[in-house]
Amino acid sequence: MTRAIVHGTGLIGASVGGALREAGWHVAGFDIDPAASDEAVALGHLDEALSEPSWNADLIVLAGPPTAVLEAVRDLPADGPLVIDVAGTKSDIEQAGSGHPRFVGTHPMAGREHGGAVHASPNLFKGATWVVVTDHADPEALARVEEIIGSVGANPVRMTAREHDRAVAAVSHLPQVVAAVEWRCLLQDCGRISCWPINRQFLTPPAHWPSRWTGLRIVSMRATGIGLAKRCRAPEPGAPTWRRRCWLCK
Repeated sequence: MTRAIVHGTGLIGASVGGALREAGWHVAGFDIDPAASDEAVALGHLDEALSEPSWNADLIVLAGPPTAVLEAVRDLPADGPLVIDVAGTKSDIEQAGSGHPRFVGTHPMAGREHGGAVHASPNLFKGATWVVVTDHADPEALARVEEIIGSVGANPVRMTAREHDRAVAAVSHLPQVVAAVEWRCLLQDCGRISCWPINRQFLTPPAHWPSRWTGLRIVSMRATGIGLAKRCRAPEPGAPTWRRRCWLCK
């Protein structure tokens, strides 16, 4: 039986673990929060929890935040196993992994508004696009990664790191940041959201704000060439107070 180790057992990491298990892999997991990996085991997404990071596997999945993934890629062993990451930005990570032919950057285009293994599902990637970055990948490693992605029901799509970052920043990260700005401005102007004539469910931000987006925001803004502060304009006369405030511009 092939063995995989998932580093980072939140929503995506645990979902990858569960999907690989269903495809016949033995999956272990490590998380800096031992309770998170224990929870993933209890929920059936992993076969075992590890007390420390390990490279003793056929496949390593780096599923932590982008900054943690970047650090891990810089420290990859020279003759290690096949390694992929699932972070939402690729350029810096791809550059860091350029000297490791068995490292392949990837990004499954799937997720949920809540984080953690409790919301994970082995079916999360079925029918989803899963980007595979081609910049420095060894052809054999690239083909193997695409085979693995296909085995969990996803559709591998090849892109360069730059193509990925520009596309994802425009359609995902930038809208999330804009929505966060609007949310913050509304709260600054009126602490009682219930007074707004809008159903509360439409004003509820994802549970992982802002921590999840801290590692994505700078790369995403650089990728699109758009600075939100530059997008802010002086409000027209008589504009409501919330339109005159922008926490990014202060």
